[in-house]
Amino acid sequence: MSQTALFNYFKTQTKEPLEVIVCEDTKEAEELLSVTKFFKRETILFPDFRASYGDDLRSYKEELHELFFALQTYYKAKKKPLIISPLKTLLFPLPKEELFKTTRLEFGSEVNLKSFKEQMLFWGYTFVDMVQVEGEISHRGDILDIYIPSSKNPYRISFFDTEIEQIKEFELESQRTLGDELDFIEIRSAFFSLDENSFNTLNTKTQESEFDALSKDISFFRVLALRR
Repeated sequence: MSQTALFNYFKTQTKEPLEVIVCEDTKEAEELLSVTKFFKRETILFPDFRASYGDDLRSYKEELHELFFALQTYYKAKKKPLIISPLKTLLFPLPKEELFKTTRLEFGSEVNLKSFKEQMLFWGYTFVDMVQVEGEISHRGDILDIYIPSSKNPYRISFFDTEIEQIKEFELESQRTLGDELDFIEIRSAFFSLDENSFNTLNTKTQESEFDALSKDISFFRVLALRR
């Protein structure tokens, strides 16, 4: 759909609102988004997810995080916004709402770190020495860093034993904390919000897949997970 066609539609049609606009690619999607903004229509833009069945999803991590964040936003909205999406993205079966649970960490609350770290593993986070990119988590002594996908900055959580003593954003380059202390953070999954059984089932399917990989591990999330 061209910008002109969409502009004329919004200008003349008022009783039958659009739910989804399918376009060719990101460039066309952004052009159409400018029209919806002009008419002050609440809109969610899906990325151009270019993976093919069997591809290693590490190459598409940024698009995957963007897509999942858009889906989470759509599912949470009371009044559903208009979706603009490239066609290829919609050719994949999109994950259901129950795969996008969140959990909250609050200042002053007690946290079972062993259980929390297991949950983050099941939710697709990668454990590293130092957080660098979205979807990573690091635990050093009484400090836990986590980079929630689609967040502006990563978060640093300081503990006194098992109690949360401080929550702040921090800057990747300098590792310095930013702004005021936060009362809480809402943690989204880095992939699907799976429980242990679901995680193990998906891991087994990954290991038994017909695709070649140096290591058939769920941490290398393949499109197989989106298609079965």
